Amino acid sequence: MAEKKKTGTRKTTTRKTARGSAKSTASPKKATAKAGKTETKKTLRVTLIRGLAGKRKAHIEAVRSLGLRKPGQSRVLEENPMVRGNIRKAHYLIRVEEVENEAS
Repeated sequence: MAEKKKTGTRKTTTRKTARGSAKSTASPKKATAKAGKTETKKTLRVTLIRGLAGKRKAHIEAVRSLGLRKPGQSRVLEENPMVRGNIRKAHYLIRVEEVENEAS
């Protein structure tokens, strides 16, 4: 049947799949909001300033993952490690500005 393991605050169960191998499933973490604190997430306006023709494939993929396709196109994105990593990879193709409370 199913074995239950307890690790920290997340519950995981191990169950057998149709092929007989064990598969682990984890329940999602519950978000806990601290009372009285309002967190404002940083947002970034990312603009493609150079074309992608002749650029390395990894750099083109980084720009595309930011949602940019044509020169002059802008997107407003929340700051997170994925966005920062793609900005770092293709820094010479884009312009980045911090913005306050702007909807995308």
